[in-house]
Amino acid sequence: MCLRKPIPLNKELKVVGRITSQSSRFFEGEGKILLPDSGVAAATGHGKYMKLPIEKIADFDLHAQEWKVIPREEDPESIEY
Repeated sequence: MCLRKPIPLNKELKVVGRITSQSSRFFEGEGKILLPDSGVAAATGHGKYMKLPIEKIADFDLHAQEWKVIPREEDPESIEY
């Protein structure tokens, strides 16, 4: 991860992620945290991951986790960055 700018607390942020490549066993992805006022990337990151069922790599309860995607009507279909 690369921190580029301070990230404000208690502000709504836009987080963008995408898969950049994949094979039968792995995938690579990248993401950005965009500042609310300017759309400038405050943090960027990338990684390479092995494809495994979620129950094999984490104690993960989808319904109990705090992080959720909540779609809004004004959300764009795609974002270019």
